[in-house]
Amino acid sequence: MEVSQLFPILKLPFVALWNVIRSMGMKETIDLSFTSKKLVTIIKSIPIADPEITLEIRPAEQPPLFPEETFQPLTMTEKFQKKTKSKDGKLDGKNMSIEYLEYICALFRNEISTLLINVNTSTPVLTSLLIWMNDRQPVLTSCLIYGDCKDHEIIDRFFEERIFSIRQLCFKLKLPPDTKPLNFESLEMEEFVVRTMDVTDSIPNWITVDSVLTSNSITMGIGASPFTGTDLNRIIKGWINGNNPRMEYFRVGVKRCNRQSLLDGIEFEKRETTVKRMYIAENKNYKIQRPIKKRTISGGYDIRRNDGTVATFQLLHSPQSPRALIELSLASKKCRLIIKSIKIPNPGVDFKLVTSEEISQGKNDAREHYLQKHFDILTKCLKLRTYDIDGEDITVEFGRAWAEYVCDLFGSGISSFIFNSSIPGLDLPGLSKWIKNRQSGSKMRLCRLYGDCKNTDNISLFFGARTFSINHLSIQLKFSSGVTPINFGILDMDEFDARTEDMPYIPNWITVESVLTSNCVRMWIGPCTFTTTDLNRIIKGWISGNNPRLEMVHAAVKPFDGHPLFEGIECERRDFDLLRNSNGMVKREVMIRGGFDIVGHDGTVATFKIKNRRWNDKVLWDFYLVVWKNGY
Repeated sequence: MEVSQLFPILKLPFVALWNVIRSMGMKETIDLSFTSKKLVTIIKSIPIADPEITLEIRPAEQPPLFPEETFQPLTMTEKFQKKTKSKDGKLDGKNMSIEYLEYICALFRNEISTLLINVNTSTPVLTSLLIWMNDRQPVLTSCLIYGDCKDHEIIDRFFEERIFSIRQLCFKLKLPPDTKPLNFESLEMEEFVVRTMDVTDSIPNWITVDSVLTSNSITMGIGASPFTGTDLNRIIKGWINGNNPRMEYFRVGVKRCNRQSLLDGIEFEKRETTVKRMYIAENKNYKIQRPIKKRTISGGYDIRRNDGTVATFQLLHSPQSPRALIELSLASKKCRLIIKSIKIPNPGVDFKLVTSEEISQGKNDAREHYLQKHFDILTKCLKLRTYDIDGEDITVEFGRAWAEYVCDLFGSGISSFIFNSSIPGLDLPGLSKWIKNRQSGSKMRLCRLYGDCKNTDNISLFFGARTFSINHLSIQLKFSSGVTPINFGILDMDEFDARTEDMPYIPNWITVESVLTSNCVRMWIGPCTFTTTDLNRIIKGWISGNNPRLEMVHAAVKPFDGHPLFEGIECERRDFDLLRNSNGMVKREVMIRGGFDIVGHDGTVATFKIKNRRWNDKVLWDFYLVVWKNGY
């Protein structure tokens, strides 16, 4: 095992120390600032371009919103108290206070750029934060309010006590059916986005049409809403008559409505679907991923407001729920034949295997009840022999039979395969061969493995029997300490995403050969046992022509002596202030500041870099290799 050598950092010359500090991450820099006044002075002198300070407030017992390896906000919980300098000089991320936030903002000479608020946060914490922010900054770039919203006291309090303006306001909420309209006051932000999760047939009455009519937002994206055709008619007429002159894009989800009530009293010109126009949103440098960057409008209804500005509106119908069609198919053979004759866009069947413990915890109650309900009917329809149902568990054999039925009904293949690897006696090689035999020519959208993993042999056999293509392979396993590496065969999917954070140790679950022989476009590898020599081999492999499709690879590793990383590699060190973006996993962006540029055998340029971060109260290094396919 390679061991990092300690050295007296404070004895470095000023310029050398300045360069060391500016290559550190934010939390490591904060920790270091506690060491001496000299370091505070040096940190404040470093010209960091727009340092992003993100703060998340949430109940102490709830997990952070984003995975630790991709997003590390400062955190304030209900346990907040006056922050004082700790004896070991380390940041206590679980106990953030107003005094400490002031210290951080002063250290980086910047304001809070992004605020993440869990709706179950206590009122005193939110009130203290808002009072402080009202006094210290006039504008917040982005704000996201999220969580299971049993009541909207926190949301109402937020709008009542907030004085500072917000450029981008986003909601990601689970709302109860009896929710009353939220008190938004005036929606004056540039972008207003709401995602409502787990909405059933009963859409909560969480927003009023008056909130839209009095808004001044440039972009509005509203999820499932209680709006009617008459409400949409009022919104269109309001825009025509001069409401919200800044509006550029508006989208809202509604139940099916009467088209006549939507068009009543509106002068319009109907466009043919062959007329295609594209809306491209201006880059506003928001901190939270935007739901709409560009949209192609085919046809629609053109309208004109009093100042001559033209707009287009559309009413797009979502396809019939596949679940409703499955229900109908079980009624008679005639219904099944009719459904089979319907051309359903992008059909696909999700096949998921879970443990009885997950079912009892309520994670899959709706699906389990649905399968149980139609077990007898399905058996008769398919003329199957009896499959045993042990208590509340449905056997894997029946799950396969059900999947075959649904695939045959929609004329499609398995689009995603998700399974808990800890299911006892699970025949993964058999499942792999079954999928191979039924859809060898089609690509699976997603394959996800999760759960506790004490032995990787069965998983290796699954990949050994695999010949079908996968677009996105997701590994979310909690490995035991003594596991052996998984034999993946050839990793040829577009996305390989492995997140193994919830462990006090780093298991030996993947080999560097799996990366060197891969043909993935993007690879995100969580904590692994790669050494500096392994990373050196990955860099040299890409330079020599391994995996020409590669756009990005990430690996989280233990700190090591940096010299072997560069051995035999010609590279150019880029200035720290040079900032470049790359599209990361699942449409996230990865920002590369500085780093080392290398050139592949075909002239393509790539950049590799090491970044520090905290992991289980220890330091972990994130290795990035980003390929600039379209220049930089």
